[in-house]
Amino acid sequence: MLGDRGTLVLHTSPNVLFIRLIFPWVLLGLLVTGRLAFLRLFVEQYLVIRRLHVREYGSGRLRRLFRPFAFRRIDVECDPDVLRGGNSRYTEGLAANPGIRALARLTATKPLVKLFSNDLWVIARKHV
Repeated sequence: MLGDRGTLVLHTSPNVLFIRLIFPWVLLGLLVTGRLAFLRLFVEQYLVIRRLHVREYGSGRLRRLFRPFAFRRIDVECDPDVLRGGNSRYTEGLAANPGIRALARLTATKPLVKLFSNDLWVIARKHV
């Protein structure tokens, strides 16, 4: 239980907007460019997500989820590092491409980051 001055920090992935609106285009791009190994890897990950995730969230839904509780300030941040620093098996090969890195920098800007970020962070504070 949080005290009067408690702060909750929560991370969730995937971002429902990314999965529903962007991910199909990522798969198509991988198919068209012949990156079949990445395509298989991403499809396998998607199947795991479908099997294990009960619910997926976007930033608006997360904000609404915390409203009924005693939090005075609720911030939802979309992680701008859409390539996860190239330190993920899903992005390491993509991050090596200068064109992909440039595109990632573009998608890390507002408002695009709300669609392209796969990682969401909630910081809910009981105090202001």
